Amino acid sequence: MDKEWGVVLVGAKGCLKLTDVCECLIRANLFSRLGYNLLIVNEPNGNSANAPKSKVRNAWNWLLVVPALALAFPAIYSRPTPELFGFPFFYWYQIAWILISALITAVVYFATENT
Repeated sequence: MDKEWGVVLVGAKGCLKLTDVCECLIRANLFSRLGYNLLIVNEPNGNSANAPKSKVRNAWNWLLVVPALALAFPAIYSRPTPELFGFPFFYWYQIAWILISALITAVVYFATENT
């Protein structure tokens, strides 16, 4: 089994960790009367496969900066030519980046969904 399941009772007086889920569920009513809430948590058992992959997630998140940089300096794209369907470059460039941003956001979301 890759993961251990544990139960933590959280309250103003501190936290109580119990490993026997059944015993804890039976006692949950008693603990709730004492001011504890039942919280079932997934905790890693020291296996590196369970460690969060924040570096991978951070690498994908850098793609989200591209649309911001592409639109950050209007002096670069503030010109009337070339036109597309009668729209000046200034307008269709921004509209194109709305669509590109949606695609980049989808790529980043699906790439980091399981991490």
